Amino acid sequence: MAATGEQALLDDTSVALVESTHAAKVVAVPGPALRATLVHAYACRVGPDRQRVTVTLDRSQAAPVLVALGTSRRIALVACHIGSLQSLQLKGDDARFVDVTDADRRSAAALGEEFARFGATLGYGEAMMRAHMACRPGEVMALEFTVRQAFIQTPGPSAGQPLAGRP
Repeated sequence: MAATGEQALLDDTSVALVESTHAAKVVAVPGPALRATLVHAYACRVGPDRQRVTVTLDRSQAAPVLVALGTSRRIALVACHIGSLQSLQLKGDDARFVDVTDADRRSAAALGEEFARFGATLGYGEAMMRAHMACRPGEVMALEFTVRQAFIQTPGPSAGQPLAGRP
């Protein structure tokens, strides 16, 4: 249990998916008229309490999200493994900017390289994947949020079902 007394919603499999270098990740926040504003996310890490998630973004791509976060701290993170299509969505209501670490910068860059390499094994063009996933270390920024809700998003009959918390 975390210090807040709330039960963590993420099990080992969920943490592995969120942190995977083989998962595409997108951050969404409510923008004007509550329409989703999206940005690609890079490396993510889940805190030891399994409630706090840190997400890295490329500042130059994230301008609309940064503006939207100025009026709402609500956030959703979707992670989808590009090989298995296993997917989940995490939601929070307290997103905030945090200091980016050197490890965050390295992880964001490494994710792009590994994602491109793995994508090539699935038949995607490695050069195209590398260009799509490139993240400049000087542009890396970080957001952190508490997971309040988590949902299965993998296509199929369980899509949209809440994840059950585990002690």
